[in-house]
Amino acid sequence: MKIAVVYMSRHGTTGKVANLIAEKLEKEYPVDVLNLSRYPDFSPDAYDAVIIGGSIHLGAIQEEVQTFCEENLKLLLQKEIGLFICCLLQERQEEQLRQAFPEKLLQHSLLNACLGGEFLMEKMNQHDWLIARLAAKSDRSVSKINYAAVDRFTQHLLQDIA
Repeated sequence: MKIAVVYMSRHGTTGKVANLIAEKLEKEYPVDVLNLSRYPDFSPDAYDAVIIGGSIHLGAIQEEVQTFCEENLKLLLQKEIGLFICCLLQERQEEQLRQAFPEKLLQHSLLNACLGGEFLMEKMNQHDWLIARLAAKSDRSVSKINYAAVDRFTQHLLQDIA
């Protein structure tokens, strides 16, 4: 069983979560962690399981994640799949998760999760900072990664991956 954790991270939070997931999965299986900004042409062909994650900005997941899922949908539907988003605004996480991935992939997935998020003001450009400041009602960085949810997500994946 070979696993790929594929993600896109704008300010680093989803990368942090992807690496936490990979660390836990590596206790049982070989895992490659791939940032779609560095590997835009990545093919999941050589993997038995693929975990896909992205962050939500202005209510949508990154275009690179959408493109990856759409271009590889037929192949992904033949694999064990786990999907996650990083989103700080908890009141809309479930809706945003459903909108982030193709319906067929959501239905096929072993597990779908919202794993919290962060606003890292020091890593944002002025436009992102202004939007995050309004959304978070704060001008300081906010971290609400749900580490317990990351642990549950990973434990369920380990149980469900054949």
